[in-house]
Amino acid sequence: SAGAHFSNKWDKDKKNFSGTYRYKKLDNDADVINRSQYILPDTTFFVNERTKVYSSRQSHSAMGTYDLKLDSSSSIKIMVSGVKGNGRNFSSLNTESINPEGDTINNGSRINTAISENEAFNSSLMYRKKFKKAGHTFSASVRQNYSNNTSDGFLKANTTFFDSKGLIVRQDLIDQQKIRE
Repeated sequence: SAGAHFSNKWDKDKKNFSGTYRYKKLDNDADVINRSQYILPDTTFFVNERTKVYSSRQSHSAMGTYDLKLDSSSSIKIMVSGVKGNGRNFSSLNTESINPEGDTINNGSRINTAISENEAFNSSLMYRKKFKKAGHTFSASVRQNYSNNTSDGFLKANTTFFDSKGLIVRQDLIDQQKIRE
């Protein structure tokens, strides 16, 4: 993560500007092995799993504020902010279920991938007028918000089931695409 900030006042503090920029990037990488035993009333079996996960996200964001004192009793404030980012995700899972004798009950593999992009822009304008009578103020504001998030991902899975002789009895396949616009 890195960033910068700027702030300045001028014209006898009647005008004020401040702005911030920030860049963020985060990468995660994991490799997990899990071995479990399941003891049920009528059977016992073991599950071996190996999961690999990788994700990466980055974003650029900026924010700015401008204050203008029109006179001793009125002012205008403008605020803007925006962000643009993207991400990539990948995960794979390999599993195997075996009985106490070491025979394979089922095995499977699953792969998930996703690519995403996001952007947002927000702005506001506020006018404020203080009246001579204490506690009396008039304020008017306008806001605008925009956001757009898209992603494209895939799920591919294959699970194979075996009988007691080690022969394939069923195979389930999944091949899906998920698009979000």
